[in-house]
Amino acid sequence: MEGPRRVSLVLLLLLLLPLGPAWHTAAQRCPQTCICDSPGRHVACRHQNLTEVPDAIPELTQRLDLQGNMLKVIPPAAFQDLPYLTHLDLRHCQVELVAEGAFRGLGRLLLLNLASNRLSSLPQEALDGLGSLQRLELEGNMLEELRPGTFGALGALATLNLAHNALVYLPAMAFQGLARARWLQLAHNALSVLAPEALAGLPALRRLSLHHNELQALPGPALSQARVLARLELGHNPFTYVGEEDGLALPGLRELLLDHGALQALDARAFARCPRLHTLDLRGNQLAALPPLQGPGRLRRLRLQGN
Repeated sequence: MEGPRRVSLVLLLLLLLPLGPAWHTAAQRCPQTCICDSPGRHVACRHQNLTEVPDAIPELTQRLDLQGNMLKVIPPAAFQDLPYLTHLDLRHCQVELVAEGAFRGLGRLLLLNLASNRLSSLPQEALDGLGSLQRLELEGNMLEELRPGTFGALGALATLNLAHNALVYLPAMAFQGLARARWLQLAHNALSVLAPEALAGLPALRRLSLHHNELQALPGPALSQARVLARLELGHNPFTYVGEEDGLALPGLRELLLDHGALQALDARAFARCPRLHTLDLRGNQLAALPPLQGPGRLRRLRLQGN
């Protein structure tokens, strides 16, 4: 009886032995130009002069770092074999073109970093398939225009960074579809005009960065589309006057930065429709006098140095 019982125990132990996670098998296929961190499901292929996405990246990879390569073009469905990606870093990859459908299949992606590339435009469907994306970094490219609908598939996006590009004009509904976006960064562009409906697709926007642009007048009608805006950064712009006629109506605005511009005069009712304003930064302008401001009844911080 001992023999059969021992054989049965051995078979039972073999059946109970864990087969091991699929990642362990997949990690053995790590591309030679990459470093694969199996426990963290993180693959880094930095500064390898790669011209295309490497083959044989483990399917269960969650974080992929390709920064510092020479990809130039992101073709359609470039990452379709990596459906579990949550973070994708494509900084400094000399990317000039993102094809339509380049990121299809990445329904779990939370962060896409395309900063410091050479993008001058984004095709209409370049960002399709990114329904879970929460943060998109496009800083430091050469984008000259935004087409309405470009961000239409990004319903979960919270932060969009378009700073340090070459944008001159924002068309109506430029950000249509970004129903959850809370921070929009447009600093360090060449924006001189915002269409009145440019920000109409941003019902949840709380912070807007427009400093270091070329705005000749305060774009009140456009800004007032962002009804729940709490912080507005407009410093380092060349407009010389702000008055009630500029139409700034932001009932939830708390912080307004107009520093280091060319302001020479401010109307007493310039912020009459911003009743919750508590911080106003007017440093570094050309103001010789300041009238009694009407409207912001909760103002508790006023900065005037350098006038």
